[in-house]
Amino acid sequence: MTLAKRLWRASALLLALGGALAQPLVAEVPRPPPDLAPRALEPEELDAVTVARLALRYDLDGVALDVLGASGAPGIVLGVALAGQTVFLEAYGSASVGGAPMPLDAPLWLASISKPLTAIAVLRLAAQGHLDLDADAATLLPEGALGPPAHPDDGPVTVRHLLTHTAGLDVRSLGLTVPDGAPAPSARDAVAAGLPPRIVAPGERLVYCNACYLALAAIVEGVTGQAQEEAYDDLVFEPLGFAHASIAAEADAAYEAATVPGHAVGPGGVAALTMPRLLESGAGRVRASASDLMALAEALTAPEAPEALEDGVRAQLFAPAVRLGNGMPGWTLGLAKTAVLGHPAVRHDGDLPGVRAALLVVPEAQLAVFAYLNGTGADAGLEAASGRRDARDVLLEAVVARILGDARDADELGSGWPPADADATSSPAPAPGLYRFDRVARTGPERMLAAATPVVRLEVGGGALEVAPPPDLAAPATYRRGDDGVYRRVGDGAPLASTDTPGRVLLHLGTTVGLERVPWLERPAVFAASHGAAAVAALLVLLSWPVGAFVRWRRREPVAWTLPSTVGRARAFARVGAVAVLGVLAVLVALTLRVLATSDAPLAAAAPVLQGFALVLAVATLGLLAASATGAARHPSHRARWAWHALVALAFAALLVQGWTWGLWSPEALQATWAGLVGGGSVGGAPSP
Repeated sequence: MTLAKRLWRASALLLALGGALAQPLVAEVPRPPPDLAPRALEPEELDAVTVARLALRYDLDGVALDVLGASGAPGIVLGVALAGQTVFLEAYGSASVGGAPMPLDAPLWLASISKPLTAIAVLRLAAQGHLDLDADAATLLPEGALGPPAHPDDGPVTVRHLLTHTAGLDVRSLGLTVPDGAPAPSARDAVAAGLPPRIVAPGERLVYCNACYLALAAIVEGVTGQAQEEAYDDLVFEPLGFAHASIAAEADAAYEAATVPGHAVGPGGVAALTMPRLLESGAGRVRASASDLMALAEALTAPEAPEALEDGVRAQLFAPAVRLGNGMPGWTLGLAKTAVLGHPAVRHDGDLPGVRAALLVVPEAQLAVFAYLNGTGADAGLEAASGRRDARDVLLEAVVARILGDARDADELGSGWPPADADATSSPAPAPGLYRFDRVARTGPERMLAAATPVVRLEVGGGALEVAPPPDLAAPATYRRGDDGVYRRVGDGAPLASTDTPGRVLLHLGTTVGLERVPWLERPAVFAASHGAAAVAALLVLLSWPVGAFVRWRRREPVAWTLPSTVGRARAFARVGAVAVLGVLAVLVALTLRVLATSDAPLAAAAPVLQGFALVLAVATLGLLAASATGAARHPSHRARWAWHALVALAFAALLVQGWTWGLWSPEALQATWAGLVGGGSVGGAPSP
């Protein structure tokens, strides 16, 4: 072997050995990061639609992530459809705290977005000739389900009235649920026991009505002859292409496990909630996925109405069906008229414990937006251009601003109001004062709970109205009278109007809501004062017994057996009244905690208990007053004792008076309670919701 070959082999061996030794060292050297710097797109990549979608995604990702952090909700879904196509659909965050990512194909609680779906079912039946929207609803419901009219000359409640929330029913402030362990009844069985009573003429007032849509679900069952699950599958879910939808109160185990839960967001952190089993199926029980809702959004924005929404169904979802006058937007047959950044639109929101959803459609722009959050309770730091402090409004406005722009004028009252299809007429200035959200009527316990609900204050100053809603709902706003005589919000022109009913005002907060003036005896301050005084008096009465005995024991004083008999009677009445007061307060606290925890309360069961305590309290208060008056006349030397008993009686009487204003213990309710107690039968009271 020549020297050259030997040198070549030795060199090759050394190189191989060196490479082997150097391999671990090379593996430890980090690779350079990929080049992610912005670059110009190549000509073949310059597709306008692609660029627009990338820009939209970039903008909306930033907004959604900001809202996710500010709201505290575990997850958010945001979807956008334009001209019949989904141009954006994204989920952020997680389905539960520390859980899997927020899904797009898992069931979500739609809450009141169930109502537009129920409206579609009804409108399709009408389009097919199976149903007349102007038919008397009583003929389509189980016999007796729709009670007698409020006045003899009132007309019938029609299907159209039910769709537009103008049936005149006694609207309940709380939703109804199926008790745990009990089978969920069909819609027809649920209404067979009777809907809430009719208290105003049909068409007279528009007040949001869950019971109306339960009645519509029962009508769908009756007309089709199917169970509601089958009827909704045939009329809504399958025609629209829904793949994950159900209206069952309780589906199979796999479906229940896949459903995204709601969450409460509070100072203690984020906690998952057990969702209620809603009785009002057509009003708020539908579950469907984000991809299902985008199928609906595509159908609502397609240039031509798809088969599921043809024959005028879609047009009736967009066209005004009832107007409130005074420049206020009304309702279509299933959706609320509104405006976003000056663009006339229709909308429906959904709210359940721990869940918020919104569906917005701008028909003229063929734009639809779906927003969903699986957490509630921490939006105070957010504020939309409309003034609402709601994450949904921030998301909806971000999409509209990005795609359509802000159509409001720069003048003080803005533009976009009233929508082109509403009439603006001059109206008197709403009276200043304290208002609360109008629910037409309530059972006694519901009125009690409403006494502590957030209120809206209207004040007049400098020719303008200053409106202060609950701080967590919306920011304070100024309203000035426009050239058309309607008061409009400075900035975006959203209206506020008085009505023909004294003490009632219409305010636009995303959708139009009614406000009623708070009676003096039901104001929160009076509520707190009367309850506080009664509670303090009751505690002092009950504590005075052991404290007095202890003091006498320490002083070695004998028991005062020589007190007048009227003093003994007064003490007995005071102690009985004190026990009754604490019983009333315990029931009220239990009701309030139940409502805060589950958005439901056993109102029918609580009413007789409250009335029973009230009956005892009324007897004890009258006895205490009589004993105090008799004792003061016969034994004036005990003035301090009689004055004390008189103050206790006044504190107890204040609680009775407030209960009377709420209807907790009307004469009819007390009579029914007394009959139940004496006769051993069922204890009546406030009507069962």
